[in-house]
Amino acid sequence: MDYFVNLEIKFVVLATSATHGTLYESAQKKYLVWSNLLMIKIEPSQYHLVLPLVEDVNFDKVFAQAVIDQIQNGSIFVDNIQHPNTAFISHFVSGFSLLCGNQNNDLFNHQLIEIMLKEANTKPKQIRLVTYPDTWNEKLNNLLGDRLKDYSVICNDSNLDQDEKIITLKKVLSENVLAFERVRFKFNKSVFINRQDFFNQIPKGFKLKRIDEKNYIKITGKIIPSFSWDTMEKFLSKGIGYCLLKDEMVVSTSFSSFISNDMIDVGIETDQNFRGQGLGVYPAAAMIMYCLENGFNPIWGTNFDNIGSRRVANKLGYEEDFYHPFYCSVLK
Repeated sequence: MDYFVNLEIKFVVLATSATHGTLYESAQKKYLVWSNLLMIKIEPSQYHLVLPLVEDVNFDKVFAQAVIDQIQNGSIFVDNIQHPNTAFISHFVSGFSLLCGNQNNDLFNHQLIEIMLKEANTKPKQIRLVTYPDTWNEKLNNLLGDRLKDYSVICNDSNLDQDEKIITLKKVLSENVLAFERVRFKFNKSVFINRQDFFNQIPKGFKLKRIDEKNYIKITGKIIPSFSWDTMEKFLSKGIGYCLLKDEMVVSTSFSSFISNDMIDVGIETDQNFRGQGLGVYPAAAMIMYCLENGFNPIWGTNFDNIGSRRVANKLGYEEDFYHPFYCSVLK
């Protein structure tokens, strides 16, 4: 099934106005094109057309490049097939999506907002949206209006306890778009190299191993390979990761959340019972060393309130560079 826009339309209604669009039929599919400005799904052979729109994005774009490079599955929609000015690139499994290019295409924008707020037959069921350039943020604020809610306002509400905050967030997210803040890091390779001796000193009782079929099935948590990879087989053949084990239990994992031809977005997860001990640094250091030895740029990004991830990043030689909005929508 096509992502966001179901192109296999089951009925035929022909119209030619800009309001209703024109339905073009072929033996394979039927395409609904709104004056050539609707979100048009392009084929993998055309993915290179959006490269000029993506090349200047300097944060949270490995998932988009992974789709363009056809290493991980996703879809790309544009406003114009011949000369794209706006693109929406989405990674299927995680829901991470990049909205980039010209923000003044009203038909394209309203289609996107409808998708984010209304029912959609889609995969995945959640959009995690980053935008470029910054002017998109003002545009989304205007388009969404009071349907855009600030995550930090709910989390900092002193009148709510932790359980109430979780309930409130779930309710708000079920009906609105939630705005978060993410951190973009800059990697200091010399700091990482200077700390290599420390990273190699695995604590007694723990073992560091590359993720294989045997330990893959032992990995639990949220940000783990299944968060961003369709199957174990695809991850093991195209991805890379390391895990820290204690008595054959996986206590911390670091892996390629997303991987393009020259970048790896480093994911990390530590079992709740082992957090606060600094254990995540060991599999993450192994991941970064793999990147450096194999020609990949190791990318690190996280939500602002993920203090654990930010601390691990700092130990590994990452420096917080800047912060940017991040929009989340659950599709009904």
